[in-house]
Amino acid sequence: MRLATYADGTGPRAGLITSDDHVHDAAALLGTGPLHDVGTLLEHPNALERLRGADLGAGRSLAEVRLRAPLLRPPSIRDHIAFEGHADRTGTRDLPDVWHRRSLYYYSGVGRIHGPPRPRRHRVRQRPDLGNVE
Repeated sequence: MRLATYADGTGPRAGLITSDDHVHDAAALLGTGPLHDVGTLLEHPNALERLRGADLGAGRSLAEVRLRAPLLRPPSIRDHIAFEGHADRTGTRDLPDVWHRRSLYYYSGVGRIHGPPRPRRHRVRQRPDLGNVE
């Protein structure tokens, strides 16, 4: 089961993506009010168990919707500095001992969340980041 936040022209929605690349509205499957992102879906008790047993129906093709960031407005973002080569910026000097003893991170603004990119006409340098939701 893959969870996603998507937009279909009526606003953002939490959904379930199936192996045939179709997305299903989680709120409709659960019989709840609107679920605007994966975060609001996960707040519902037993939601994942109920989705596993739900009758999915046809769903909508992923080509018909736009994928968004899973959490539209997380409470906070911590960017953990995980790669030594990035941390020293040049890869030519040793990092201080604290690097190896502590989990280093900085807070980032929640307004910086973006979903999968739309097709572009020019190259953009991007790097993926891995997030953790607690």
